Amino acid sequence: MFCVGRSSGRLRIILGGCLTFILLSDSIRAESAVLGSNRGVPLPQVPLCSKIDLSEKIEPALSGVEKRLVCGDPDPALQAREGEGDRPWRNIPLSQAAYHLKIFLQERGYHHSVFERVESKDHLWVRLGSKTLLKSVKLEDGEEWVNLRRKRNVLGHPVTSEVLNELERWAAESLKKVGYPCPWVIAEANTESGDVVLRIKKGAMSTFGRITQDPIPGSVDQILRRYDAFGPADIFDGGLLSITESRVLASGLVENARFSVPCPGPIEQTVIPGSSRLVMGRLGLNTEGLVLGAFSWRNARLGKLGSLLDFSALGSARKQSVIASMKLYYDFQVNRAFLAPQLSVTHRSEAQFENLEVTAQLGWSITRDSSGLGWTYFVGPVLELSKTLRGWGAAETQLLSLEGRIGLKSHDFELYAEHPQAGYRLDFMIDLSHRSIFSGQTTQRYFLSGEWLWNLFGFEPPLWVIGVRGAAATVFVPRLSNSLPDLPANLLQYLGGSRDLRGFGRLEISENGKGGGLSSLYLGVEARLGGVIPYGVDPFVFFDFGRLGSQSLALDSPYYWAPGLGLRWASPVGALRVTVAHGFGDWVARHWQIYFSLGEEF
Repeated sequence: MFCVGRSSGRLRIILGGCLTFILLSDSIRAESAVLGSNRGVPLPQVPLCSKIDLSEKIEPALSGVEKRLVCGDPDPALQAREGEGDRPWRNIPLSQAAYHLKIFLQERGYHHSVFERVESKDHLWVRLGSKTLLKSVKLEDGEEWVNLRRKRNVLGHPVTSEVLNELERWAAESLKKVGYPCPWVIAEANTESGDVVLRIKKGAMSTFGRITQDPIPGSVDQILRRYDAFGPADIFDGGLLSITESRVLASGLVENARFSVPCPGPIEQTVIPGSSRLVMGRLGLNTEGLVLGAFSWRNARLGKLGSLLDFSALGSARKQSVIASMKLYYDFQVNRAFLAPQLSVTHRSEAQFENLEVTAQLGWSITRDSSGLGWTYFVGPVLELSKTLRGWGAAETQLLSLEGRIGLKSHDFELYAEHPQAGYRLDFMIDLSHRSIFSGQTTQRYFLSGEWLWNLFGFEPPLWVIGVRGAAATVFVPRLSNSLPDLPANLLQYLGGSRDLRGFGRLEISENGKGGGLSSLYLGVEARLGGVIPYGVDPFVFFDFGRLGSQSLALDSPYYWAPGLGLRWASPVGALRVTVAHGFGDWVARHWQIYFSLGEEF
């Protein structure tokens, strides 16, 4: 428990409730707060309750519980009852009310309040005084590991236990990121000057070592190690423990799994197995698909190796799909490798086309972590049956392809997934089919997409987040003039909408204003301002650029671009984004495009 106390003019974080009570009592006597005497000094009257007046309103105001501790039970009907025994909060002695009020004022930065008691009226006057604002933060040791210049939203704030706790947390986490799992940090503030000193003992640098894990019934030992973002010989980094916890939670293998770092001692992972069967539902909104819904049933602990079986359904006005998939682990010695069979049925109803796809895959996949990156590899055959119901594309097509996928995410990208601010990801896919092997066409499809986020100047919380994202795709086919109409609709390239050119409608940009193209390129740049507007609302500006091509590895359409601005709010139910952009280019009408989404990220 962290408590706030004052001794010799300094506000400190002190462990232990009893010691804190002593220090608070001393502070009330040591200041010019006078209880039990009547000076007769007139004060402005802002009533707090029947027996206490203030010189001005408290900012922020007392909560309901705090006011009960100071003023007693405010319900006159309850106070008027007789013969029902004493009510603990009916009448608060004035000295006890002053004691509690003193604590609550200090928690808001009022460290120089003057209390005066009017004996004849059993009344208390309180002059709040000015708040002590934090003017400087200095380090006592640790400059090479903790960069104070990067910590925002501290200077100028009232000196409170909340601010000091935040400074301690931030300094400790900074040390944990560079190899020190057991730092000791304490913050002391001078309530007269507003100066804060951070006293640091970093402890010994350490590697992760072997993790001890609670057993999971019916599973082999150490099964959760497949989700580790680190190796035993890696230098300790507290952020990698957070990433691993998020991966385990997303897998559904257990209900919860948390790391604890005894000092000294090996890292421990406590596990709450919970049920192996999970039912999950999600709901979202946006202006392209209207209501988006998802439902899934999952068995996350099949067999001793913890294989996964998942049935899911996703739906919106534009796209509906049903998917059955597995992660079939087959060897504990390579417990990050698994077979990945999947069967899906998808219906798409876009403005440009409508089609139905049935896809079956049986591939092999493996995950890796190294040098600040998480890797995913997949290779295997994919059978796709496609039928075009409306618009450009082959009426019916069958493709048996050999597909390969590589995906990578930096650990920073994973760590800040809920509040994007740093890191990068990159995904590459190649898809090869030939007419002689159960395919209606010979095709080669290549797709590359990426995203990069940069916390400008490295502030915490970030001030400016710069984002760059892009995608490039091309499809090779023989004898272009004869083959293009025989391609399925999902192989043709379009641009427009929230995924790329935000100044246009969803898939609004097509090749020469007709069907889709064989090549596409998109690049977008975004700058988001954080921590300036209250309530966590972040404004941003962006510029999107794109082109299409009617041939493989060629971009022959006009340039399309879309500048715009928007707002992002990290709401309790997901990121809410609103954008307004204007599209420019030929073949489509230039216009404003407004987009709203709940749950999507940059």
